[in-house]
Amino acid sequence: MIAVPYGVEVSDYDAIRVQKKEDTKIIIRYTGAVSENMLVVIDSLLAALKIVSKSLPVRVIFTGTSYAGLGLSKPVLSELITKNEVTGFVTENPARVGYREALEINKQADMQLLIGDTTPYYAASKMMGLVASGKPFFAWVHADSFPAKFLEELKYPHRLFFQTEELGTEIKEEKLSESLLYSLQNRDKFIPIPTDDPVFSKYTAKAMTKTFTDTFQKII
Repeated sequence: MIAVPYGVEVSDYDAIRVQKKEDTKIIIRYTGAVSENMLVVIDSLLAALKIVSKSLPVRVIFTGTSYAGLGLSKPVLSELITKNEVTGFVTENPARVGYREALEINKQADMQLLIGDTTPYYAASKMMGLVASGKPFFAWVHADSFPAKFLEELKYPHRLFFQTEELGTEIKEEKLSESLLYSLQNRDKFIPIPTDDPVFSKYTAKAMTKTFTDTFQKII
């Protein structure tokens, strides 16, 4: 049995053109489904973003949060958005979008979000795509997860890790707001992770294909 990890085709971004942004606010985006185990993680994130909004004019957009099919999607974050009193700057569009559209809207963002869940084994499939985009992204993931170890190995600065028992605590939310604020204020100084970095390059489509072909060769 061979395990092939999630990866990305870096050249997918070559045809994506960034349009001039009309909104003067700082656009923060999360594009992807939201599971039950992510809700408490997002709850802390929204609390931190509320603190951030007092210092910066932000607009946060969640897209494709529902797992439901076309025409069946319903908001999954309404309760948390209301609870944290962030309705003025947080929007949820639950319907899923196509791959190319997801790339386009993420490239338009000033900051993208990588969100983990309460389990250490969750590894977001979108992470490699965020790296390949060359755009700033902030990671809020479980300390024992693969994304945390991957970003730690790359010494990626725009991230904060958590243990499940820390979620919902005032101390952690304050720390998260400070980290987010720092990353947003320094977004123009963002240095993308080099796509030829060996830590990343083994997760490209080319490297994944080599894993398949080498395996087939052994079988033959």
